Amino acid sequence: MSESIRSRFERLYRSIHGNKFSLVRTHLGYQDAVVDRAFFFWLEGRESAA
Repeated sequence: MSESIRSRFERLYRSIHGNKFSLVRTHLGYQDAVVDRAFFFWLEGRESAA
């Protein structure tokens, strides 16, 4: 997973939700399950649009 992809997601997520959810990363995704699901949903959308 490239750093630029995660950074884009984090900027978008913060612009929508502010600091409501923790964006602490783990080796596979994010520590917060809500953020983790949102990230993989967003990632799937990016890949299907390409």
